[in-house]
Amino acid sequence: MGNREALLDGAKRCLLEKGYAKTTARDIADAAGVSLAAIGYHYGSKESLLEQAFMAAMEEWVEDDDEDAPDQPPTGSLEQFSRFFEEILASFPDRKPLLRLNMEMGIEGMNNEALGRFMAGAVQYGRMEFARGLQGLDPERDGQLAQSVGSFYSVLMTGLVAQYLMDRENFPAAADLTEGLLYIAKRLLGA
Repeated sequence: MGNREALLDGAKRCLLEKGYAKTTARDIADAAGVSLAAIGYHYGSKESLLEQAFMAAMEEWVEDDDEDAPDQPPTGSLEQFSRFFEEILASFPDRKPLLRLNMEMGIEGMNNEALGRFMAGAVQYGRMEFARGLQGLDPERDGQLAQSVGSFYSVLMTGLVAQYLMDRENFPAAADLTEGLLYIAKRLLGA
C-alpha cells in the first residue's frame, strides 16, 4: 500500500473512530504511518482527504450490500423496496459509526461552507443512485422525475438513520415501511 492509499485508509479509520470534527491531520498521519506533509502532497488538504475518505466508506457500504444480495426482484417492485430496506436496515448495527459520521458531517456542514457544499453534493449523488437503483430512472433521461423519486428515498433513508441513532427501541422494520407505503399509496390513490 502506497502513501496515498495508506492515508485514505487511515482517514477512514479516524473518521469512524473520532468523527469529523475531532480528527486531526496528525491523527491521520499517525494512523497511516506517514508524514504530515504527505496529506498536502497527495490530497491538498486534510478536509479534502476526509471528504474522499467519507465517500470511500459510503461506497464500501453499498458495495458490501451489493455483494451479499441474492437474485434481485424486478426494479421498482414492492418486493424490491421491501428487500432493499431489509438488507439496508440489517446493516445498520455494523455501520453505526458511519451513520453517526454521516449525521455529524451534515450538521457540521451548516457552519462550514465548504463541507456544506460537499455534503450537499453527496446527498444529490445519493438521490440519483436511489432513483437509478430502486426505480430504474436515468437522471439524464428522466430529469425532474429522477430528482423527485431520489429525494423521496433520500428523505426516507435520512429519517431512518436519525431514528436508528435516537430511538432503536421503536425502530421500524422493513415490513413496517412496506406496510406504511402501501397504506399511504392506497389512500392517496383513493383505493
